Amino acid sequence: ASLLLQSGNVDAWLQGSAAKDWKELAAKGFVVQHYWPGLPQALFPNTKDPNSKWQDKRLREALEYAIDKNAIANALGLGFYKPLPQIAPSTEWGYIPDLPVRSYNPAKAKQLLAEAGYPNGLPIQILIQNVPASIDAGQALKQYLDQAGFKTELDVADPGRYFASVFGTGWKDLAYMFYGMNNTNLEMYISWFSIDPKSNLASFGRTPYQQQKDKEVVLIADKAQQEAATADLMRHLYVEARLCPLWWVPATTVQYPYVHHEIYKHGFIRWDTENFWMDPH
Repeated sequence: ASLLLQSGNVDAWLQGSAAKDWKELAAKGFVVQHYWPGLPQALFPNTKDPNSKWQDKRLREALEYAIDKNAIANALGLGFYKPLPQIAPSTEWGYIPDLPVRSYNPAKAKQLLAEAGYPNGLPIQILIQNVPASIDAGQALKQYLDQAGFKTELDVADPGRYFASVFGTGWKDLAYMFYGMNNTNLEMYISWFSIDPKSNLASFGRTPYQQQKDKEVVLIADKAQQEAATADLMRHLYVEARLCPLWWVPATTVQYPYVHHEIYKHGFIRWDTENFWMDPH
């Protein structure tokens, strides 16, 4: 895609793959635009399979303690990615300022692995997509996880198998996957994490607490109550370590200077295409 853009065969590249692409192409005179929405990235343990090793909360907690999110986000994101100490970014609903978080602590990760019955290490597999940004992230995660006592294998899948697994057949251990889109609010929770989601993460198990609360929150019309419910559910998911939030990647486009648009002004779905145009070139 980068070569197609540089050769002039296309005019714009939506998302632009990775931060290194943004930096390299900006240096060559391309316009790189960043927008308010983004894609939070996470590791999702297989908690739907009742026989999955990830039913043990200690393993899910060890996973997060093993990862230096700040270091990876800075190395891969070149200042563009933002580490996520909890599920919601600090600007969104569901962010809890006083929430105790699991900061990087490899010794704690090793302790939890041993307590869970794996003092000599635990083989795990991470499903990742066969694109440069995901491969870079997978390799960085593997490095930290292996240092903490996991024995990590990267299952690199083409987009067809990857999304068929994430949204259809499920995954074995862990999936490196985005969530949310646009912002974090009650609608996002319902769409991605509830018992009746729009985007069904196939191996993401729901808890009895969610079974109870989800039937109630869909009836809330008051904005303040919606915000409170979002915080309550985000706290529950984080305390139970149902996913391991990693970092936030901003929506980004790369294009020639003659291309004009604000494609992600309203988020990922609504585009004001009447306001997109190209200068003579």
